[in-house]
Amino acid sequence: MFIEYVGLYALLLMTMTHSATMHVSDAAAYPVQLQVWVYLGVSLGIMVLLALHNFRGRLIHLGVVLTVASVVLFNQYMERLMAAINWSTFVLTNNLLLGVLALIFHAFEVYEYSSMISQEAQETMAHGSSIFHKAFFRIAMCPVLISIDFFMTPFGTHVNKEYYQSEFNRFQGPTYIAVLVYVVAQLTNVFSDTLNLYVSVLLTLILWVLGLQLLEVHPTVGYVVPMMRDVVMDVLRFFAFVAPFLCAYTFAYYILFQSVGAKVPPGYTSIPRSFRTTYLNMLGQVDLTPFNELPAPYEYLLGHALLLSQGTVVVIMLINVLIAMMAKTVGDGLKKAKTAQQMAFASCVLRSEKIRGLDLLEKNDGETERCPMMHQHPSWLMSRRQRSDCKLWRTTCTGSAAT
Repeated sequence: MFIEYVGLYALLLMTMTHSATMHVSDAAAYPVQLQVWVYLGVSLGIMVLLALHNFRGRLIHLGVVLTVASVVLFNQYMERLMAAINWSTFVLTNNLLLGVLALIFHAFEVYEYSSMISQEAQETMAHGSSIFHKAFFRIAMCPVLISIDFFMTPFGTHVNKEYYQSEFNRFQGPTYIAVLVYVVAQLTNVFSDTLNLYVSVLLTLILWVLGLQLLEVHPTVGYVVPMMRDVVMDVLRFFAFVAPFLCAYTFAYYILFQSVGAKVPPGYTSIPRSFRTTYLNMLGQVDLTPFNELPAPYEYLLGHALLLSQGTVVVIMLINVLIAMMAKTVGDGLKKAKTAQQMAFASCVLRSEKIRGLDLLEKNDGETERCPMMHQHPSWLMSRRQRSDCKLWRTTCTGSAAT
C-alpha cells in the first residue's frame, strides 16, 4: 500500500507542477513537459500497477523490461509524437488526471478520518446505518468535518483529535480540496491570470512540502522529520522575540530617511519596503550607500549608529541565541526524535492498514475469520514471533477445516 501511495503522490506532484507551468493555448507548445510526462509518468504508472500485486519477483523483472522498452520506444518516436500531439488536449488531459489524483488522495483522507470515528458515532451523525447513510457520511459529512477541523486549528481543538495527532493531517485534506477547486477553475477558465498564478504557486509549494511525510518511514532519515518540527518551533519562538526589534528598526529607518526630503532611497520610501530592507540587513544584505548619502553630521551619525546597533543586537546577539537554541534542540532531542520517528513509522503503517483493510481468512463453510493477533496489532507492526504465531494459527485453522 505504501509503494502505491508513493507512486500516486509522485504522479500528483508531477501533474500539479505541469499544470502550474502550462495553460490552454493554440500557439503554446510544451515539449519539456511532454518528455517528463512520457518518461517519468510511464515509469511511475508501471510502478503503481506492480505495487497492486505486492511486487512479486517476476513482476519486478517485467516492470524493468517494460520501463526500459517504453523509454527506448518513446525516445525513438518522440519527434513524431510532438508533431502529432494537440497541446491543448495535452494540457486538459493533465488537468483531468490531476483532478482524479486529488480525488483519490482526498478519498484516502476521508477513509482515514472516518476510520478514527466509532461506528456508533458515524451512525448517529448520518442518522442511520444503511449503505446510503454510510455513503452520505463519507461523501458529504467527512469533507465538511475535515474543513471545520482545519479552521479550528488556531484554537487548539478539533472534532477528531486522533486524526490531527499528525501535523501533516492538518493540511492534507484542505489541500486536496483546494486542488480539486483549482482543477475545476482550470477546466472552466474561471480564475484570472493573477489569481491562477498565486493559487498554482501556493498549491505546488504545499504539495512538495507535504511530500516530506513519505520520509517518516525511512529507517535512517525518518528521525530528522520530527527533529525538524522542534527546530521550526525554535525558529518561531525566535521570531516572536525578534519581531519587536525588527519593527523598531523599521520605523526608525523610515523616520530617518523621510527627513531627508525628496531624496528618499528606494528601500525606505514606505513602511513595507523599510521592513524588507531591515530584514535583509539582519541577514547581512547591507547597502551602505543610503547611509553614506545622509546629510552630515547629525543624520549621518544617527543612521550609522542605528545600523551598528542593529548589527550588534539582532545579528550578533539574537541570531547566536537562535543557534544555541537549535543546537540544544538537536543535541538533546536526538534520542527523542528517534523515538518519535518510530512512533511516526508505526502511525504511517497503521494508516496504510486502515486504508487497505485487513485480510480475511476463508473458513470451510464459506465464512471469513480474522487471526486473533490481527485484532491487537496491524500485520506490519507485529514482531517476527507474532507473525509466526499468526501463521501457525492460520495453518491450524486450515488443518481443522480440512479434517
